[in-house]
Amino acid sequence: MLGAKLRDSLFNEGPHVWITDSGFLVCWIDSGVVKSLFDRSENANGFESIYGFNPYPHYTHMLSEDYGRQYQFEGIANYAAISDIHGQFDLYVILLKAHGIIDSALNWSYGAGHLIILGDIMDRGIGVTEALWLTYKLESQALAAGGRVHFLCGNHEAMVMDDDLGYVDQKYLTTATLMGTTHHELYGPSTLLGRWLHKRPIMLTINDDLITHAGASPELVDNAFSISQINTLFIDSIYPQSKTKWWYDKQLHFLATSKGPLWYRGYFSGKFREEDMVDILHYFNKRRIIVGHTPSGEIRNMFNGKLLAIDASVQSGKNGEILLYEKGIYARGLIDGGTLPLMVSP
Repeated sequence: MLGAKLRDSLFNEGPHVWITDSGFLVCWIDSGVVKSLFDRSENANGFESIYGFNPYPHYTHMLSEDYGRQYQFEGIANYAAISDIHGQFDLYVILLKAHGIIDSALNWSYGAGHLIILGDIMDRGIGVTEALWLTYKLESQALAAGGRVHFLCGNHEAMVMDDDLGYVDQKYLTTATLMGTTHHELYGPSTLLGRWLHKRPIMLTINDDLITHAGASPELVDNAFSISQINTLFIDSIYPQSKTKWWYDKQLHFLATSKGPLWYRGYFSGKFREEDMVDILHYFNKRRIIVGHTPSGEIRNMFNGKLLAIDASVQSGKNGEILLYEKGIYARGLIDGGTLPLMVSP
C-alpha cells in the first residue's frame, strides 16, 4: 500500500551506499520503487554511470589515519563559508554558483580556495542527500585542485548520529522504511555517507579565524579544552556512542550539550560582553570567531568584528548569504552574485 502510494507521487531519493566486505551496495528510490546495484571495487562505475561521479577513491582516501585530522590552516588567500543549509539543496547550489565556487555542472571551480560548511546540512528540508553528496564530491575535487572543503559537524548532524529524529523530514523516514532499514542506519558507520559523517571535525582555524558551528563559550575556555582535544573527543568518543553512554561522562556531556561548540547561543543573549569575547580569542590566539547555528536574515558583524555570525537563514529556502574572504577582505555574498562589504577590523 505504501509503495503504491509513493509510486503515484513519484517519490525519488538516494543514493545510499552500504560498505560490505566484497564491495559497495548502492540503493536508491525511483518513482517509489527501490532499486539497487553492486559495485565490487573502487574502479566500478555503477554509481558513476547514474550519478556522474565515482565516490569510491575518496572513500579509500578517508581510510587513511590522518584524514580529517588537520585543524589549522595558515596563509589561505581565499575562502568561503556557509552554514545551516538544512536540506535546501537548490539554494546551496545557487550561492555556490553565484560566487564561483562551482561551475554550471556542479564541479569545483574555486582552485586553491577553501569552502567551509559550518554544519547543519541535515534535517528540516528535502534536499539533504543531494547536498551531502555534492559536498562529498567537492571535498574530493578541491583536494585534487589544491583547495579544501571543510564540512564541520553541526548539532543536527550530531542529532542524526544519535538517532534523534525530531527534525527529520518524513521523506527520509519513508526512505528508510522502503529500504528495510532505519534513518539512523542510513547514516551509520556501515554506509559511505555515515562513515564520512563520523569523521566530521567540530572546530578549526583558518588564518586568524576560529570557526565552529555554534561557538566557544567562556566555560569551554575555563575547562581548557584545545581544538585538537575537542575534535578528537567528538570523533573518537561522542559520535560512536549513544547519548545514554556519553551523557554520564562529565567531559563528554559538557562538550555535547548547551555550553559546548554545537549548541552554544550565549553570544546572542544580550548579556554577552565584548570583554568575554576578547578572553576567548586570547585563549585560542585568534582575532575573530565565525559561527552559524543562530539564524538571521543576513550575515552579521558583532562585537566590533570579533564575531561573524553567518547563519543567514538559508534554511528558509528563499534567501541566504555566503561569507567571502579574499586577501584580508570579508564580504557578504548574495544569491544574485553581488557582494556587500563587512567592515571587519584587521
